[in-house]
Amino acid sequence: MIAGSVRVDIPIDESRYRRLLRLAAWRDESATLAGVYAERVIYEGPIAGLRDGRLVELTAGDSAADVRIAIDAVPNTLTMPVLAAGRAVARALGTPASDRQSLLSRVALLLYLVEPAANIQVPRPEHPAFGLAAALRLMASPIRPHIWTSLRASLEVFEPSLVLDLRDGGTSISTAELALIVHAAGQQTNPAWFDDRRARIGVDEGQRVSDEIRRRGISVMEPDAHDLHVAGVLPIAPGVLATAPGQPPDRTLAAWSAHTTGAIGASALAVGRVGSQRAAALAAAAGAAFIAGPAAVAPEGM
Repeated sequence: MIAGSVRVDIPIDESRYRRLLRLAAWRDESATLAGVYAERVIYEGPIAGLRDGRLVELTAGDSAADVRIAIDAVPNTLTMPVLAAGRAVARALGTPASDRQSLLSRVALLLYLVEPAANIQVPRPEHPAFGLAAALRLMASPIRPHIWTSLRASLEVFEPSLVLDLRDGGTSISTAELALIVHAAGQQTNPAWFDDRRARIGVDEGQRVSDEIRRRGISVMEPDAHDLHVAGVLPIAPGVLATAPGQPPDRTLAAWSAHTTGAIGASALAVGRVGSQRAAALAAAAGAAFIAGPAAVAPEGM
């Protein structure tokens, strides 16, 4: 835990959701964050299914901190829940509240957001099928080589200890749930495997985040055996999934970072019928990651 007294609550209800998506309202909000974040535009042009937009890097906190958290809200196809959740994270951590300032004095923070150009509609991705496998198809980071290279270069400079993707699985599953998929180099990917002489990499961090998400009132997905097999994922702890062997590697920034830089990576994938509820689940996952995720790298007493 970073600090028992620090909370990172990022509430999103229908009213907040609509406000976060209004361009004029977000411009007013982001103007108040200028003193907290260093902003850098690392790409401009077609991005995330938009004809025109910007990929923005926001950094804050202690640049020398051991706990280094990156939140990636840049999917291959942007949706309104991801857009709202990313903005909500930026707003929540950029407020002048004492607990937020205390947190940022002990961690390094990196946020990746997509800013659509004015009057550009956020697309509604088509879902090729229903179920967990369909939701996972929407998890990828941008596939354009220039954007992917820009993201990787930025993350290599940042040297994260934890990277969390925020992704929207849409209505591919009707119930409001969140799938938490953990990525780690050397990860156990066989639920029958056990060796008490080896660390089960990613399991402890994933379980802490999953438990914290549940404490925030979000239902964490625990698929049945059939859905796990079809989707190509495995359960490694209650409420924690991992990609099964043989699946396409490194489709997201978190997975790439885990396998390349040694960071713990996780993808939070929200599903359900209501967009504001999916955004709230993603925001809850981000808040949980800040409190529970970096336990393995946090100095004692943080």
